[in-house]
Amino acid sequence: MAIKAPGEYTEADLKPSEKEVMKSLHDVLQPFQLSKEQLEFIHLLAVSYFANVQPEFRKPEIVAAAIFKAAYEAGAFPDARYSQSDIAKMFHTSTASMMKHANKILENIETLQEIQ
Repeated sequence: MAIKAPGEYTEADLKPSEKEVMKSLHDVLQPFQLSKEQLEFIHLLAVSYFANVQPEFRKPEIVAAAIFKAAYEAGAFPDARYSQSDIAKMFHTSTASMMKHANKILENIETLQEIQ
């Protein structure tokens, strides 16, 4: 199987657990009325994390919260202000669990930026 760039991943490329993450993330993002660019950026964060880190997890909500947190830290929600606790509550998870994955996602972003 050829390696794809994160932007080339489709729903069909995701594992069932990753699809659950994306559904949980979508459910929380829906009321935000984000632009196509914002949604693509968040999708890119998610699939690059799945592809490059291949995280192991039991609760998709934790990873969805972590993706939201990383997107927030990267500026995807410029007009919003959320604490770590606020974000964890949106996904019904703990801050500590969310941050475990969020830190890895942020490290992955830094690695991707270094490669470019």
